[in-house]
Amino acid sequence: MKDKKVGYREVATILILVISAFVLFTAVASADGLPCACGDICVNETGWWRNGGDFNASNTPIQHAVDNATVGETSCVKDGTYKENIDINKRLTIQSESGSANCIVNSSNFNDHVFEVTADYVNISGFTVQNATGTYKAGIYLDNVDHCTISENTALSNPCGIWLNSSSNNTLTGNTANSNILWGIYLYSSSGNNITNNDCAYNGFSAGSYDGIGLESSDDNAILNNNCSSNAWAGIYLGDYSSNNNVTNNTCSGNHEGIQVWYASNNVLTNNKVSDNDYGIYLEEDSNNNTLTNNTASYNNMKGIYSYSSDYNNVTDNTVTSNNEDGIFLLFSEHCTVINNIVTGHTPPGFSFDILVLNGSKQEYQGELSFSNYETARLPIKHAAGPLTLRLSQHGHDAAYLDYVTVTMGDTLYQPTAAVDLETGTDVLRKILVPEYDVCYAWNRTIELTWEEVPADTTLIMRAMEEDLGEEHGSPLYYPLLREGQTLTYTICDDGCIHVDGILEEPAEPDFSVFWKPESPHPDGYTYGWLHADDQYVYAAVEITADNTPDQ
Repeated sequence: MKDKKVGYREVATILILVISAFVLFTAVASADGLPCACGDICVNETGWWRNGGDFNASNTPIQHAVDNATVGETSCVKDGTYKENIDINKRLTIQSESGSANCIVNSSNFNDHVFEVTADYVNISGFTVQNATGTYKAGIYLDNVDHCTISENTALSNPCGIWLNSSSNNTLTGNTANSNILWGIYLYSSSGNNITNNDCAYNGFSAGSYDGIGLESSDDNAILNNNCSSNAWAGIYLGDYSSNNNVTNNTCSGNHEGIQVWYASNNVLTNNKVSDNDYGIYLEEDSNNNTLTNNTASYNNMKGIYSYSSDYNNVTDNTVTSNNEDGIFLLFSEHCTVINNIVTGHTPPGFSFDILVLNGSKQEYQGELSFSNYETARLPIKHAAGPLTLRLSQHGHDAAYLDYVTVTMGDTLYQPTAAVDLETGTDVLRKILVPEYDVCYAWNRTIELTWEEVPADTTLIMRAMEEDLGEEHGSPLYYPLLREGQTLTYTICDDGCIHVDGILEEPAEPDFSVFWKPESPHPDGYTYGWLHADDQYVYAAVEITADNTPDQ
């Protein structure tokens, strides 16, 4: 057979057919060449698609992927920088392909949340969410939802990094919420959530006083294993009647307050490390019935553990070392249990009583107790059975008073048989046997107490007060307002001697008496006065019973 000659036009036609076939093949290959292996829907900076489906161009591809997803599906977002606000109103998983460092979502509407979730069982992971700068807007906002998981995200430069509003039983884990205007993570009226392994630092500085993790009116949450450091106010804040929260194994350093509990009760704080703050753990304003155990509070600028106007708190088995003022300090806090704590190494002038057991010529340090407003504190002490000699060495503040000292084993109390002020040699035993405000002056003094026979390893019980006498704290010798602007007149004559040397030798009836309430924390009582004159001088003696200090 002869070869067929092909003309020019036929060659051109064949080429056109070949090119057309190639174009058709390429178009099919493009559809098949956009695989989506990391989720049901894939997203890049210019659109979204399903595995093997058509590419859908969009200026807001994450939101359009959410809108077109079926309940329960997963959207996988490729690396890139996205500018949009995403509303999620169905059960979905939204995840980045390779982590938050490479998948950034900037708010396109500064007055909106970057992600807003209004459906249960939503999972969001692996995004950097930022620049939602409108008032109280968040990088990720959960509104009245349950059972969502927010993980491995970075939230920064928002008023709030991650915000839960009236949302329960959600999990926030492995997120970094740094450098937000107010809070790193914030829970409002939300319960039963797990907040674990998050990093919340450098939050609140733009507004001046906000927190790494903040809870308000939120109960039964678990705050576990978080790093909350270098925030403007508190590393972790429990406030506004938040209760029954478990705060465990967190690290809070470089804050104003490591952990702050404010108007919040029945919370448990365990195994937290609070260091290099102004205050380590601060309970204040009716924060009652909280339990603090096995926490480490060290190298704080002021107090390791501070309870202010908060009652019935249990402070046990904590290690409180090398704080600049007090280890454990209670002010206007009653019925608190303070036992089995290690409290050592505070920088002078630390405000406390050092407790020492005298073993022969050796003084064995037992711990440190701080007081205000005649609190009662307990401290387990180590010693052999038999005779016991104990020294209470006070340092710091402007005044200190000792009202009651005993040791106990079980329900049995053992009263000391001798008590001496080592500075003056004064016998002060009768001052410390009964807690009735007839006190022993103890400022910068060492009081040595002895027991003839006690069992081994008892618990010391002390009732005492330490105070400052500056204007802020009031003066214990303030004259009663009842007499302000009035003049007491009394006709006197040479009627005998008034001798004052710490004990008044006065006639049976005072020349005047006034009932008053000291501005200091001392108990209420009467001021009694006696007057006397001779041919040269007028004398006055005043007994300030309300202060129980030596007669002046």
